Amino acid sequence: MIEDHDAPRVPFVETSIALAINETIAFALSIHGTAVVVGRPGIGKTATLEHIARRDPRAVYVEYRARYRTTKGLHIAIMEADGWSHYHRTGFELEEACERCASAMAERGCFLLLDEYQNYDLEAIRSVLRFSDHFRLPIVFVGNEKRLRRVSADAGTYEQISDRIWKTVRLGDPVAEDFAAFAAACNIADKTTRDALVQLGLKTSLRHVTQVLQAALKIGGAEAPIELADLREAEGFLRSGTGRDGVLRLSPA
Repeated sequence: MIEDHDAPRVPFVETSIALAINETIAFALSIHGTAVVVGRPGIGKTATLEHIARRDPRAVYVEYRARYRTTKGLHIAIMEADGWSHYHRTGFELEEACERCASAMAERGCFLLLDEYQNYDLEAIRSVLRFSDHFRLPIVFVGNEKRLRRVSADAGTYEQISDRIWKTVRLGDPVAEDFAAFAAACNIADKTTRDALVQLGLKTSLRHVTQVLQAALKIGGAEAPIELADLREAEGFLRSGTGRDGVLRLSPA
């Protein structure tokens, strides 16, 4: 889909999910250790991490890409996220460079946010845990309940990883108040429209609600209040990819 960068955007909302993630980061910072946050897809984990990374200069956010799933790939991803060069001839040189990067992050008071952590190889995760052990770098792993990717049936490595996690937080689903907060942030004053949005959220996901609101803002503009008819038309946008003028395309939230 084609993204319209000039379209009004759905503002970030401090949901119960965001609060739980922020509390977990605060815990990791307080102990200079590691924590895990898990929750089902579509509840706002990645949106929260991206918001934190934009607002907090201490945050080093690593977005998952398939090419990063190995130990070497994850080392490259961490260095890129912190603005380091990674042109090294051997894996050993790369590992040493990434250790220097992690040490520098710890000295600056930074913390590492690793998104979709369950997709990485076990050895890649274990290599990152060493940065916390050696340099007291706070690390928060965020993902879903899917088991960590395995290159072999290495139960020992999995246990080593589990034993080195200080805290695991399992997120629930967003609550009605979260969707009501999105309604308020997007200028929905009408109670019927607000209640409809809340019910939609409880039946679907926060991601879907964000997409619907993004479409509704495109339909009515940022200044006009969103009405129930706008939400209904926005759902049509998401299903067909076209709107009143037949050309609107929405990008995923």
